[in-house]
Amino acid sequence: MKHKFVLDENIIIFAQNYYNAKGNTDFAPATLILLIAQNCHKIVCDGSLREKYLGSLRDNRFGKLLRQLFFNSEKCEFRDYIPSYPFERKLPSDDVQIVKLAVYANAVFVTSDAKLKTKIRELKISQNHGLKVEDPTGAQTLAQAKDP
Repeated sequence: MKHKFVLDENIIIFAQNYYNAKGNTDFAPATLILLIAQNCHKIVCDGSLREKYLGSLRDNRFGKLLRQLFFNSEKCEFRDYIPSYPFERKLPSDDVQIVKLAVYANAVFVTSDAKLKTKIRELKISQNHGLKVEDPTGAQTLAQAKDP
């Protein structure tokens, strides 16, 4: 089954540095991105998110892989329009755009931000708008699916 993923910016940073939100060594974010690259899945982004992603890339092999993904239409679905949603006023301002993007694209939202996950649950965004939220390990399980 093909999946679309919206990756929180922290996932891109963790993937390049091989650690997690607690500062522990963790290869799940990097493995997730490699699985997306290998299999039939896509990353979804808009202009501002792609700029954030590109701004956080290091000049290493993993950064080069990410650049290739972000500019490959088979691996990166670009959205230039995102509608408004009633929940957006209640989200932290720096997370509004990325959550709206994930909802609109019907994508799996991958984040390690525990406070954001709690807020999404409190606002019932998953129930009311079908948003699926995963941490890198959970998303990795989805991304292991190969081409149909």
